[in-house]
Amino acid sequence: MGSITELAQNSVFLLGTMEDKYRDPEVVLDYLSEGNHFKTTEMLLREFMVKAGICQETDDNEAMISELSWRFISELGNDMKDPKSEEKKVRRWFSKEGKFRDRETAITLCFALDLDADDANAFLNKCGYHSFNVRNAYDAIYLYCILNHRRLNDAKKLIQDYENADAPASGTVQIAAAPANPHGQTTVILEQTLLGNSDWDSDESFMQTFLLPNTARFTNYSNTAVAEYYKLKNRVYMNVILWDMSEEYQNVILKQETHESKPQTIPVTWNFRNAYEKFHGKFGMEALQKNNLKYCLELAEQIAQEQLPSQDPEVQKTLAAFLDAVMYSEENLIRTVLPVLTNDDGRPRAYRTSGLGKTVLKQFPNGKTLKTLEKDPAALYRNGSGRKAIVLMCYLDFVYRWSIRIDDPKFEWDTDEELSYYAFLESTNAVLDKCRLPVLYPANQFDWLILYSVQQFEANDLDEDDPTPVRAFQDVLEAAFPEPEED
Repeated sequence: MGSITELAQNSVFLLGTMEDKYRDPEVVLDYLSEGNHFKTTEMLLREFMVKAGICQETDDNEAMISELSWRFISELGNDMKDPKSEEKKVRRWFSKEGKFRDRETAITLCFALDLDADDANAFLNKCGYHSFNVRNAYDAIYLYCILNHRRLNDAKKLIQDYENADAPASGTVQIAAAPANPHGQTTVILEQTLLGNSDWDSDESFMQTFLLPNTARFTNYSNTAVAEYYKLKNRVYMNVILWDMSEEYQNVILKQETHESKPQTIPVTWNFRNAYEKFHGKFGMEALQKNNLKYCLELAEQIAQEQLPSQDPEVQKTLAAFLDAVMYSEENLIRTVLPVLTNDDGRPRAYRTSGLGKTVLKQFPNGKTLKTLEKDPAALYRNGSGRKAIVLMCYLDFVYRWSIRIDDPKFEWDTDEELSYYAFLESTNAVLDKCRLPVLYPANQFDWLILYSVQQFEANDLDEDDPTPVRAFQDVLEAAFPEPEED
């Protein structure tokens, strides 16, 4: 994963962003728009072509385009329809806005560049895709072929053979023992099986000793990722709900002190009250004894302290159902924490109209993304939106949790963590690594803006005039959208 210090020192992120001028969202937006600060597709290709010994650093783009074109076309084999079209595709990658279309294209390039396993995983990560995961049979096949210096066509043939093969009859193959601790360790144990208890000397032995015996275990997602997602989602929802309930309570108190009329609605607190009446028995808690804001807030804090730390997946699922009832919908979470992404009519804005539409907001998670991840965690690995959802959750968890601590020092939990950029970097990378997703990469605009927002939060805490935990992130997004009359 690389040391935290190394990652920080090598990033453009720390170069001057603590200057006062970087508190201006327009300056940050300009910085994000300047391509020389961030690795383009051309720079990635150059980096790995030079590392693989295919080209020299002094080679111009034409030489690299020519070399990569024939390698890419050769790797496509029978899947190549038009050589000229494929050559144009390679040429576009070396243009200013060139991007890889999908993970399969990036995998094809791993073979075309003859990357070893470590470099192939690094390349996929820097392209924004997850590295090869042996919990997925197809990824295991790609990795097998890369480790044995085989071609992409060999991998595709092996995939076809695997799909056409009959599952082994019970008792006819030696299957590795089931993991002693299935929660959080399955991936690691399968990797040990892959390298230790299976035979990788030939396609046949690989098929018979690894692929077929593990057919029942191969899933489209990691159990670890599912557990991490639930814990993250619950912490974020709980933090946002606690923050909003506290704001509603303080607002009512302020109105009373100034003899103003009370607010007409306190939606989050009443949503909490209604959901609590349905779920309190499942938490082993007493029924509602009082019907006031302070009492509801105390109950919410009690649930946070007692239920969130649980490692039991069933407890986390019950808590998730309760918090869903309070928050109402996944889209409402996005609307609550980042109102800039919602139009006045309550509908999501068209991200493509933003100046960050092709970078930060490309595949940015929305309510539909979050709902899909919960129903089908395999979606975590299908495109970049799954990883962005995890990183966004980590960011929201960090800033809202610390906002509650700053606002109410008596309410302490997760006390081992520090309020620091490095603490966020380390904890978020740990979650991503567990999920087999790329760690934070500051040369990516989305990751950079998240890290910038954490840094600004750490430096400035909460502004008394605008106590919004996500203020820095929100302001940059606001600056990126056109004025209402142009939208």
